[in-house]
Amino acid sequence: MIDSGGEETDTHLFLQCSYSIWVLEQLLGPLGVHANFNQTWTSFLLDIDILHGKVEKTIALLAIQIYTCHLWRERNARAHDNGIFRPSRLLQGIKMDLRACLASSTWNRPGSDY
Repeated sequence: MIDSGGEETDTHLFLQCSYSIWVLEQLLGPLGVHANFNQTWTSFLLDIDILHGKVEKTIALLAIQIYTCHLWRERNARAHDNGIFRPSRLLQGIKMDLRACLASSTWNRPGSDY
């Protein structure tokens, strides 16, 4: 999770390393949001902004919040505890938390105001 120059940056950690991109593709690809190695936070958020439905945007933004939390914990586990999860295991934890958040929220029918 360190870039080729040996320096850790937030953009590289969350959006540009192969580990992160795989997780993002699996998590957000079904919503039509695709990650790439040259992405910045601005371009990534613009990709989410073009999603057509309010519900899809909300789910994508919630997924990103959960993703950043999980990925940061994984980064700290690697740096301090010698722990390493495969990306599929990280994705599984993110999806479990996303489902729990969605299940605990009051959701209206698509197209209605919150």
